[in-house]
Amino acid sequence: PIAFAFALTTSRAAPLTLNERSFGSIERAGEGVSYGFTLTAPSSLLIDTGQTSGADASDFVWRLSGPRGVEAPLNGAAGNAPLNSFATTRSSVLSLPAGNYKFDVSSPTLATGSFSFRLLDTADLPLLPFESFVPLTLSPASEAQAFSLRVDEDSDFIFTPTITPTRDGDWRILDSLGRARVSGRMSESNELFKLPAGSYIFVVDGQEIDNNTDDHSDTYEFVLRRLLVRSQEILLGSEVSGVIDQPGLVREYVFWIDSPTTLVLDALSEGDNLSWELRGPVELIHSN
Repeated sequence: PIAFAFALTTSRAAPLTLNERSFGSIERAGEGVSYGFTLTAPSSLLIDTGQTSGADASDFVWRLSGPRGVEAPLNGAAGNAPLNSFATTRSSVLSLPAGNYKFDVSSPTLATGSFSFRLLDTADLPLLPFESFVPLTLSPASEAQAFSLRVDEDSDFIFTPTITPTRDGDWRILDSLGRARVSGRMSESNELFKLPAGSYIFVVDGQEIDNNTDDHSDTYEFVLRRLLVRSQEILLGSEVSGVIDQPGLVREYVFWIDSPTTLVLDALSEGDNLSWELRGPVELIHSN
């Protein structure tokens, strides 16, 4: 004998507005909710699943379908949760052609309960400034927030948190196709990393919370510093003058020595916000 089981499901249509949080519920076991929308031009959407109640977040999944069929998020899972699960702590970014779409929410476990989510058009994201303190509140603490990141020339960057969050979220820099270029923790400074010129999405993903009892928000603050290096050859013994006329600018002065030499640096400028370092062929020699 062969044992099997099946369920006849129904789907309810519901309205959806891009860039706004949608709330819905599955009221009967096996039911689904279908949200329809239209993209008039090729777009990139960030899918941010929010809180659930009445059931575990892992009981709810989403599916996006359109002109190309079912759209699957990149990198199939985050931790133990598939990226199309409401339990994932990593939002998905999908690059989509123009056309009509359906965003379906269902429960493979036949659970009932309520849920929320957002579909964010990345073209409408706020621009992330360089060299500025960026405050950010995730409410609920499991949601995602995103910024547009524009790099006009190949540059080096450093990510620095300026407060310690209650829960430690993640940040990622994604390219236009939703592929992660670099990532880190919101509580940790990142090593120097490079980005070529282009347009990116900076995403902060919150942490999983108890959707039934935990209604906390999390506050973060960080700085994304861009280092623009401008090199110039100098002669030993000559006076060198320069100016830092934009945030993140680094003036690099290059010289050569043919034999062991003792150097004396005479800093002719005063200022607590200036620092220097001396590097040799293989390592850092001194910094101040």
